[in-house]
Amino acid sequence: MTREELISNIASLITTGGNQTSAAKIRTALGNLVESTYNPDSDGAPLNVNYFDLVSMLFRDEVPASPNAANDEFLGDSLSDSWTLFQNSSQVLTVEKSFLNMTNTGQSTNLVRGIFKTLPAGNLTIICKVHIPMHGGGDGKVGLCLFEDAASNQNTTPLGYLGIYLGSSPKLIVETATNYSGTFTERVSYAPATTPSPLYLKITRTGSAYTWFFSTDGVVWQQMPAYATLPFTAGQFGLIVNNAGSASKRGLFDWVRIYATDPGILGEVHEFLTMPAE
Repeated sequence: MTREELISNIASLITTGGNQTSAAKIRTALGNLVESTYNPDSDGAPLNVNYFDLVSMLFRDEVPASPNAANDEFLGDSLSDSWTLFQNSSQVLTVEKSFLNMTNTGQSTNLVRGIFKTLPAGNLTIICKVHIPMHGGGDGKVGLCLFEDAASNQNTTPLGYLGIYLGSSPKLIVETATNYSGTFTERVSYAPATTPSPLYLKITRTGSAYTWFFSTDGVVWQQMPAYATLPFTAGQFGLIVNNAGSASKRGLFDWVRIYATDPGILGEVHEFLTMPAE
């Protein structure tokens, strides 16, 4: 499908919906369209560049005025060397059209792959924006992850993440694991009526207590059920795709941002910015 055809189809979808031209209705039209034309898990095709290019132009959140060293908008053509790959032996990871595209090939058991960097000390907030692609059957999850010590040993580090379960009944979960392919324990979950794309995920830490949130717009947040104490002390954070199904699972991350009371490696702390209100 060409870009012109895509834009024409979107215009048609919006028009048939009446005089409803808000960003939410346009997002719905885009989501419906891409789901009917593109399935990354079944056909193994590269990203639909026209679709993601258009989304990047229309719906990208405003870049912070003073970005810090731990933020990443994935605006270039390759992953910043500030990140370290996690269990990347067979994972496909590219930066395309302002998105981080991570594909975890089919597995027979839980297996986490992704990227990570150092987590600062003190109170903090981490936020990411993830697009939920079409998916095949089986157990797949994409999300925002905390690691005990991935820098020292990627094979044995415990981890925990706030993620989106991509099974037949999608839901938001907080899950911990003894290691990247060890024993996984679902700590809390929440199944919203719908799981629109994109979704925003947020983890906050106050003292040693963690709180988990999700949002459909990056402005109004819904808190997950309480799970305050991780079974390890987090030393890194990152983005992951977990796959225990036969089909490949893909995570499409727009950006990740972190805000901390102790700047440390972060540099200047800035205000979280989103798209202007309609």
